[in-house]
Amino acid sequence: MQRHLVISVLAIFGLAALNSPVPFNAFGQGPGGGGGFGGENEAAPPRTGGAISAATLEALSSAPSTIDQRLELLRRSLAHRIAVNLTQMPLREALLSVARQGDLHLAFDENTISSEGLSANLDQEVTLEHPELSIRAALDSLLQRAELDWVVLNETLTVTTKGFADGHLETAIYDVANLLAAGDDSGETVDAITSIVAPDSWDVVGGPGSIRELGHLLLIRQSQRVHDEIALLLAKLGSIAAQKMQSGGVERDTTGKFVTKVFSVNGRQAEELVDVIMAVVDPDSWKDNGGEGVIQAVSGALVVSQKGEVHGRIRRLLRDLLAHASVAPPATENASSEK
Repeated sequence: MQRHLVISVLAIFGLAALNSPVPFNAFGQGPGGGGGFGGENEAAPPRTGGAISAATLEALSSAPSTIDQRLELLRRSLAHRIAVNLTQMPLREALLSVARQGDLHLAFDENTISSEGLSANLDQEVTLEHPELSIRAALDSLLQRAELDWVVLNETLTVTTKGFADGHLETAIYDVANLLAAGDDSGETVDAITSIVAPDSWDVVGGPGSIRELGHLLLIRQSQRVHDEIALLLAKLGSIAAQKMQSGGVERDTTGKFVTKVFSVNGRQAEELVDVIMAVVDPDSWKDNGGEGVIQAVSGALVVSQKGEVHGRIRRLLRDLLAHASVAPPATENASSEK
């Protein structure tokens, strides 16, 4: 299982000898009020740093997570699936109704919502009917229409503005030792993350998020929603890495090397594209059909482990498919490992 830790910035910086004087809770704002590293005027950590000692890496790997049992239960509750039958109900009541079905306590960030002039949105009547939705999906569907969002603050699910949620950054450490052991490169994993998951939100393109490599660890500062997508992407990459390791590594032959690439498909039906690619491009080469190739859809992208010439055929197929679907930019790819 992909392991990631959410810990205080003080603990991270103390262990890394970066001397941050301000302690930060992973699920709240610091004294500076900016929700980041030392407050709104504190600089984010650089993407790469100097040499990190083995002792520091070990300390970071074993640092206790601040996510306690109650927070884990909350996240599991959000994944609980329910029947939704809301008809012309004020948004506030609709949100509370959904939360009750998951035994969740729901709070409202009245000050922030009011300051952005969105209080009236909570009184708008909404309708949402679906035989089976996760609580997370139901909340997202209701809130996005009203320019609102939710975050977890002090272990409580809190309705706030989208602007606050996007700017409320948290720090997490992700252990990618499993990917490195399978032959992946941490730098290319970083490139895959920043190009697939909320690409406009990273500091390299002027956004607030940041990522730093610390040996087999990635120190990432992002919003809660982006962290969720990162965890999903890394889990998919980890699944492919595990399959490589279980088979003793992918055998090479004279026709080329196996390489893992991430193809961005602009969110266009990634799951359906998996089926099309496996049926059209070298069908016998895929693991499901007795071969060694692996393909998975995640976060509007395709993660593919295949030989170089097969990647070329996939790229050409995606370009043709997406062009006929009137998608302006072609599929792009990012190498994340080579065996």
